[in-house]
Amino acid sequence: MEPWAIDRLFYRSLNTKAMGLFANEAACEAIPGFRLVVVKFAAQMPIMLEMCLGHPPAGETQCTDRTRWFYVDMLKIGSNTVVKIQGNILLSDTDLTSSVMINDPYEKYAFIYAHSGKLHDESPLTWNVYPVCQANVFGVNW
Repeated sequence: MEPWAIDRLFYRSLNTKAMGLFANEAACEAIPGFRLVVVKFAAQMPIMLEMCLGHPPAGETQCTDRTRWFYVDMLKIGSNTVVKIQGNILLSDTDLTSSVMINDPYEKYAFIYAHSGKLHDESPLTWNVYPVCQANVFGVNW
């Protein structure tokens, strides 16, 4: 199944790296109609794996190539474990809780798609990665 058939959104991995969460957001927003990838449903996690692998999974369940990990639009607010998607959707209001790994509840506040096939909290300034962007070409409610 094509990734867009799952959530009806279009995904694109850029070929130029950006340093940190905010630079990744800016790189995506520089392309008309695109934004940094947003994950709101567990059903989107196979899409994240495919974007990380760079090809449809052929039995893989994890993406171990750290050069392919990427930021998602998800932040930990304050020095606790309140996690918000796009700044306004509580993680606890989604079916993603088993797909998210909180490594440090106090210092790190951005999230990346990483090795375990989960979304991990991470420092927003330290990752120089290829942005993964998302566009709404079918006009779905996003």
